[in-house]
Amino acid sequence: MRYVGKKLIALLVTLAAISFVTFFAFTIIPGDAATNIMGMDATEEEIEALREAMGLNDNIFVRYGRWLLGVLRFDLGTSLQYSIGVSELIGGRLKATAGLAFESLLIILVLAVPLGLLSALKPNGALDNCITTLTQVGMAVPQFFLGIMLTYVLGVLLHVFRMGGYVSPGDNFGAYISFLFVPAITVAVPKLSMMTKYLRDCIVAEKRKDYVRTAKAKGNDAARVLSHHILKNALIPSLTFFAMIVADVFAGSIVCEQVFSIPGVGRLLIASISNRDFPVVSAIVLYTAALVVVTNTLADILYRAVDPRVN
Repeated sequence: MRYVGKKLIALLVTLAAISFVTFFAFTIIPGDAATNIMGMDATEEEIEALREAMGLNDNIFVRYGRWLLGVLRFDLGTSLQYSIGVSELIGGRLKATAGLAFESLLIILVLAVPLGLLSALKPNGALDNCITTLTQVGMAVPQFFLGIMLTYVLGVLLHVFRMGGYVSPGDNFGAYISFLFVPAITVAVPKLSMMTKYLRDCIVAEKRKDYVRTAKAKGNDAARVLSHHILKNALIPSLTFFAMIVADVFAGSIVCEQVFSIPGVGRLLIASISNRDFPVVSAIVLYTAALVVVTNTLADILYRAVDPRVN
């Protein structure tokens, strides 16, 4: 419990620091909400009056405290571009981003373990070299290029995918899942390649340890040693690596959403940056940072649960 308590305290401190840095960063950027709302044609007196009404002339710590209280109540302010609540705006976009992330993670989980296992069965063998080459290519190809190529092959040549065909899950869940499958492959390929290579290296390293020779000397066959000893121990360090992948998939689908015209959080972030919609941008930055920190903290706690030796 002490370990979990330490991790939770570190989590809260990190989130508090992230929230302040996020707020402060958007405070020092030239321009403010009053200027954006009033436009360039407004007089300085009109802009100053609106600043006073919005509390923008208050001390930065007072404004931070007010903003933080709003965040704790899930009140992230109002979008300057869309004139609706930021929480409502982001919540509507999370359906697309979450669906894309879950499909991508499912592809990674289904394929990474068997591919890593097959690659590690005979290190430097023909199958290992083939899978290693594919993972190197998967890590090297830029995500936007892979997305364009999949769109061209599956959409233009084979006509099995239609760009701009996103359907809300509430309208047609089957069409929603079907449309996100190709974008999910685009997001999954680099992460799948990294996870496969990492798991392969972990299995190969475990196979060289003394306990494997001991298990074989006790009469266990190779399949049992692999499934009950090697794979079990190789999956433990992979938990932390997979946690980083989870956070990256949920927070890093910006390019993919642009390529496939998916109305998700990443696409909203790019549009909000272009329109200087600071309440939306700061909320998405905070969401992304918090997601990474929370995911890694949960991974550390889970790691400790499966391996009590971790301090």
